[in-house]
Amino acid sequence: MAKNQMIFMFLSLCSFLLICGCTDKAVEEQKDISKLVSYEKSDYYSPWQEDTFTLIQLKGITATIDGNDGAVVEGNQIFIYTTGTYVFEGALDDGQIIVDTKDSGNVRLVFNGATIHSSTTSPIYIKQADKTIITLEENTINTLTDASEYVYENVTDQPTATIYSKDDLTINGPGTLTIKSHFNDAINCNDDLKITGGTIDITAPDDGIIGSDLLAIKDAIINLTVGGDGLKSTNHEVQSKGHIVLESGTFTINAGGDGIQSEKIVAIRGGKYTITTGGGGQKRIETSEEISTGTNFNNRELIEYLLHHIEVSDEVKKQLEGVETYDKALAILQANPEMLQQISIPMPSDSSSFSDKQMNGSMLPQFSTASPNPVKQPLPQEEMNSPILQNNRVPSNKSTKGIKADTSISIMGGTFNINSLEDAIHGKDIFISDGIIHISTEDDAIHADDTVTLEGGNVNIAKSYEGIEGKKIIIRDGTYHVFAEDDGVNIQGENSQTNQSNNDERLLLIEGGYLYVNADGDGLDSNGSIRMTGGTVIVYGPTNNNNGPLDYDHTFLMEGGILIAAGSDGKAQGVSNNSSQNTIMMTFLKEQQANTSLYITDSKENEIIAVKPEKEFQSIVISTPDLKLNQTYTLHYGGILSGESIDGLYRNTNYQNGKFSVEFTITSPMTFLHENNVIKENREVNLFFHNEPMRAPL
Repeated sequence: MAKNQMIFMFLSLCSFLLICGCTDKAVEEQKDISKLVSYEKSDYYSPWQEDTFTLIQLKGITATIDGNDGAVVEGNQIFIYTTGTYVFEGALDDGQIIVDTKDSGNVRLVFNGATIHSSTTSPIYIKQADKTIITLEENTINTLTDASEYVYENVTDQPTATIYSKDDLTINGPGTLTIKSHFNDAINCNDDLKITGGTIDITAPDDGIIGSDLLAIKDAIINLTVGGDGLKSTNHEVQSKGHIVLESGTFTINAGGDGIQSEKIVAIRGGKYTITTGGGGQKRIETSEEISTGTNFNNRELIEYLLHHIEVSDEVKKQLEGVETYDKALAILQANPEMLQQISIPMPSDSSSFSDKQMNGSMLPQFSTASPNPVKQPLPQEEMNSPILQNNRVPSNKSTKGIKADTSISIMGGTFNINSLEDAIHGKDIFISDGIIHISTEDDAIHADDTVTLEGGNVNIAKSYEGIEGKKIIIRDGTYHVFAEDDGVNIQGENSQTNQSNNDERLLLIEGGYLYVNADGDGLDSNGSIRMTGGTVIVYGPTNNNNGPLDYDHTFLMEGGILIAAGSDGKAQGVSNNSSQNTIMMTFLKEQQANTSLYITDSKENEIIAVKPEKEFQSIVISTPDLKLNQTYTLHYGGILSGESIDGLYRNTNYQNGKFSVEFTITSPMTFLHENNVIKENREVNLFFHNEPMRAPL
């Protein structure tokens, strides 16, 4: 037995070193954004008045040209055939600018108070140029609007956005650009798109700003109200392309789809971001009575969960998509027991066999009476011709995440307010080193398919289904407040339907920082192991006995820091008995009220720790470096605590009027205590405590 334990510990250490080594290398590569984007001098605004330029005056249904012969007017179309600087002033009521250069170099389009509308197509079509630069002149407002339906002479390589560019595009300057798209996207660039200034206001039925190979933005003000994705990169074929790099600016994104979506990397160094997707997390959770009767089933939350979190056949998918009541959903579950096996809930014989705990717990998502996936603040009908926005709905298969990347997300600064229907931050790997992040979501707040690395910043998760989730989560520094309807921090388990790696490789590692968790499901849940070497962790876990404040499959090595974990006792766990720092777990005969005081002193009555859990609890785990082996302590409870407090953890404390206490001696790294072993009214009774690993006595 001892030999097997040593082998397991060795393999765990090797996995930990491998995990950290690979993760650190990936993180270092993300920090250096110069490897993702570089700027040329021409990407930044410069005065044009002293340079040679061609003035194009827009006059209703036509235009006049004052300058070289590089530009030609043909009917209501203006063709740019050579490189150079072209200044646009006035209004073109129904026309188009086409850039199609034959020589090499840059084309600069200066919008000096220009309004361009097309009733048949895209007003700006960049067909061929090494690079096109759109400059927004200071103190000007420039407006572009397109047709509701585009008319094509042929369907090959035709524009699909109000500004459509096949080659590199830069937008700069201190002026304002308003884009009112009616057909599809607002700005779509097939190559690199860089924005280094200006105020850009966009409404569009589909996506807002697309840079296929690269989307890089700094020092700009971006306002988007779109039916699809807000900011987007789309090149999934070339490994070095498909990135989004945001360095500074102000972004207000109201998207029916994802707020920011990249095929590869999202790297954010700074800026201010307000992101709302899918209408945001505004839905109301129904009571179990409303659910069990099959009434008020207007939201597809259960169906979306089944469609996106378990494997079902195409035939069953079609059945689920047509469900209108809970009873119909239940009938499909009963007919397909393999679905119930994947979500680990018992199959009832009828709807009444679901208990309130099963329906209100973490087994299934809850329903709501709100309209499914609404787009918040839809655009006026006269400005939009989009079925998505006209119906005030987002299709059920549309992704509605806040920030999403297929490979990695790196946040190194900035201020974020994310209100998302689905995951707020979602990627294969997620790295956060700085910034202020506020999240409210109906799904996970921070979800990595692989690794979450947290090294700094201040993250406040006010609402989530699960707070922070990944196969590996590493917390090194920063402050994190997590409120979750299910698990607060979750290390994903192996899915039997896939070829994912063994759960032995899955780890929650806490090396520092401050983590507060308030969860209705498990507080810290690892389908592998947990290791804590530093920092402060406060967990106010479930009040139901289906979950626990701490839940892990293998080991919880407590090696440093301060740990408080309070909640129910049905599935409560302590830490592993081979931990190097001492821990106690107190279990009470009945649930204690929220804000019940607990105060631990040593044999000389010196304060060790003081806490008032903010939720009801029946068990509490406490670990601090001040708990020493072979020393005697007293846990007082039921009195009055006063002093400095943060999230229920006190210091410089005054404790008065205590009614109960437990005296104990630390003889093992994990000590379990029970309320039966109390000293009442200063009268001692027989002391009882034990040092068994893992779980508290029932």
